[in-house]
Amino acid sequence: MKPWLSRSGWSEPVIYLAAALLFILVVATNFTKPFGFFRESNPALVAINATYWQQNPDVRKQHIPVASYAFDKTAPPATQFDNTITTFGYAWFEVPYWFIEITRMQPGPVALRLFSVLWLALTMLFVFKLAVLLAAVFGHKRRTVIITILLYLFSP
Repeated sequence: MKPWLSRSGWSEPVIYLAAALLFILVVATNFTKPFGFFRESNPALVAINATYWQQNPDVRKQHIPVASYAFDKTAPPATQFDNTITTFGYAWFEVPYWFIEITRMQPGPVALRLFSVLWLALTMLFVFKLAVLLAAVFGHKRRTVIITILLYLFSP
């Protein structure tokens, strides 16, 4: 058992389970609410785009993000690409769209929040692996890895 865990009286699996349950509790409180906070305007744009792409495959095939400043649905799709200005990279629209298509979910708050939680889990796995590797290279203790993960997780 790790020295910092033996002092707490809790086993490592119990601490991980408690952390996972706390995370689920925090996420679950807002999971099914409609978009409404100012910080959710970007996911709302993704949901609008995914809905439009489902209804207009010709626009989707050209990867035109409809939630942009210059999108004109009356113009031919061939001319849209040159007119479209967006502040996001195309993966911002593409990756959630394909997640929604593969899972057959309806574009909306639940689908995008589920995508975000899975993306966060994947990101945290890579942050953990990188932190462990860097800690080993620089000879830091395990506590450094935990602090790194917590700082990343709770950064704005």
